[in-house]
Amino acid sequence: MLNIFPGLLFLAPLTFTLLRIVAALYFALAARGHVKSRSLPMLSLGILEAIVGIALLVGVSVQVAAIVGAVLIGVWMARADIRPFPLTTLYILLAVTISLVFTGAGPLAFDLPL
Repeated sequence: MLNIFPGLLFLAPLTFTLLRIVAALYFALAARGHVKSRSLPMLSLGILEAIVGIALLVGVSVQVAAIVGAVLIGVWMARADIRPFPLTTLYILLAVTISLVFTGAGPLAFDLPL
């Protein structure tokens, strides 16, 4: 099948970087909301979300951070009282984190492929 914009194909590796940054922003927003609640379980959840967000943003241990992020999203889906985003947003974010596990971090990261 022909590509409509073949001149843009050189940007394809940057899509993983863009997905990584978007996921990091969502984890940062969730962390900000959970840290504000001041209870110990929510504070620890917020700190874990912040660590995942920073790791995704910087590009350090992205596959491990994406696995932990997918588990966090599963926890958010299971518990409606701590859910920071609508369920449809969580489905998309889960797909993004799982794709980061399989594809890696992209070119603008500190991860090295094994």
